[in-house]
This record gives sequence, C-alpha cells and structure tokens, in this order.
Amino acid sequence: MVPPRGARGGRLEPIARYAIKALDPLRKCGAGTSVQFLYRVDESVEGRTTAHLVFFDRHGWYCEHGRTCPAVAPARKYNGHIARAS
Repeated sequence: MVPPRGARGGRLEPIARYAIKALDPLRKCGAGTSVQFLYRVDESVEGRTTAHLVFFDRHGWYCEHGRTCPAVAPARKYNGHIARAS
C-alpha cells in the first residue's frame, strides 16, 4: 500500500504551495546591487501565508529568512536551476 501524499510515519505532513513572482533587482535593491535574480515567494501552508524574498547573487541562493528557508528551492526551480538540498 502506498501512503497518502504528505504522509510520514503514519501522520500527514502539511503540504506547502508556492506562488512565485519575479521582481526587478535593480528597482528593489538599487543600482549598485550584485543581485542577479530576485523573487517574491508566497508560501501557503494550511491557510497561512508567509511572504519571502529570495535572492541570487555572487553568494548563491538565499532567502531573507536564511539559506535553509524552504522558499529557496521553488525559486531556484522556477528560475531553471536544479533545486537541491545544500
């Protein structure tokens, strides 16, 4: 038997949904920015929405909430980069 989607150890894990919007890094960060890609990622889990800003620059991919924020992977995937855990 295949466990239901999101099931882990007999309990259901909440499923996160992401809405991604590309932003202009020059307009948001200024002319001197090293940011090449900038995304607003709206994460929705069980009716609660959290906004994230995900950046790509010379330091790599990261969210305003940190490198391990779950919003980084969908932004990378949206951009065409392979999303993988660091």
